[in-house]
Amino acid sequence: MATQTAGKLLCLHGYTQSGATLHKKTSALRTTLRKSLALTFSFPTAPHRVQPFTENADDRESSAATLQADLGDEEGHWAWWTHDEEAKTYKGLDQGMDFLAKVLEEEGPFVGVMGFSQGAAMAAMLSSALERSLLKSSHPPLKFAIIYSGFRAGYPQYDNYYDPKIKTPTLHVIGQMDSIVVPERCQKLVEVCEGAEVMEHPGGHFVPSAAPYRKGVVEFIERCLKKGSEGERATL
Repeated sequence: MATQTAGKLLCLHGYTQSGATLHKKTSALRTTLRKSLALTFSFPTAPHRVQPFTENADDRESSAATLQADLGDEEGHWAWWTHDEEAKTYKGLDQGMDFLAKVLEEEGPFVGVMGFSQGAAMAAMLSSALERSLLKSSHPPLKFAIIYSGFRAGYPQYDNYYDPKIKTPTLHVIGQMDSIVVPERCQKLVEVCEGAEVMEHPGGHFVPSAAPYRKGVVEFIERCLKKGSEGERATL
């Protein structure tokens, strides 16, 4: 068991969910990360309240996430942004980023970020924003990002998050049977992450809790933290 904390992990929930939803659904993973790395966690709830049922085609996670959020979630239904298909924009994204900048300042520092679905897309953009000083925060770039069922923002105005490629080390966990954020869509985010690692599981749109996938996450974080500490020593 780890004797010294490896740091704090920022955890971002999916569309129509909440911080409490993701906290419940990552119980086994949290236990493993706490025992193996002594990580601590923050599960903020996104700032935009949304209806539990929607036909938002862009997020394509709405119906499944709604079913998950309805199972005992007392915090309501929230999003990091809402898709305005007519205007071809992610309404509220800037406010979502400002909200996370405040979380970073008040609760950080964080060693990394983990996100599910829309939260995974947000995790990638947050990692990029910290690399490029696009965020209203003095927080340093993250050492890693864990992306569960993540996707690339779909409009040209967001290309600055992906070009040049995101340099923060990323692990993309993709469900081979995911019909909400299909593997091909996940792959588009993989392609804009430099040196991205991919771990597939045979299931659908969820955070896999089986031991091999938890072990894979632990090993990825260990590699990132080791690389980060070596880099810090090299600059001394």
